[in-house]
Amino acid sequence: MPTPTLLSTAEAAKRADVNVRTIHRWVEQGRLAPLHKLPGGTGAYLFTPDAVDLAALRKGAA
Repeated sequence: MPTPTLLSTAEAAKRADVNVRTIHRWVEQGRLAPLHKLPGGTGAYLFTPDAVDLAALRKGAA
């Protein structure tokens, strides 16, 4: 089974054509769920491309 492609917060922001802070806000609001959060207090979020695409489609509806 192939390894899924995961996006960092910066990659997700670029894919969704938004600011990195917007990605963080979407996570805080529950609009975008990370697939993983790396360990530590400042651990990076990792997102699936599909989740980012769905959140980006909804950005105009907010």
